[in-house]
Amino acid sequence: MIEHSKHYEIAIVCGAKRGPKDSDLTFSPASLRDFLAAVTPPAAQRTWVDLTDEEIQNCYGGSVYDFARALLAKSKERNT
Repeated sequence: MIEHSKHYEIAIVCGAKRGPKDSDLTFSPASLRDFLAAVTPPAAQRTWVDLTDEEIQNCYGGSVYDFARALLAKSKERNT
């Protein structure tokens, strides 16, 4: 049951159906997904950390393929 509030108004906009009591709401799967998306704050985003010029130079191992794989591995290491 959702009380009369901003969440109640959002639920109605997202397609929830009113029940016998004004405060009773019924959600379809789609309206529930829309409602939860509307009232759930976004996840915190991490700031991307770039590689330094020295780290990029240290990744070069001969072939372009090896260089690309080393860059990806180092970027993943810095950003996870």
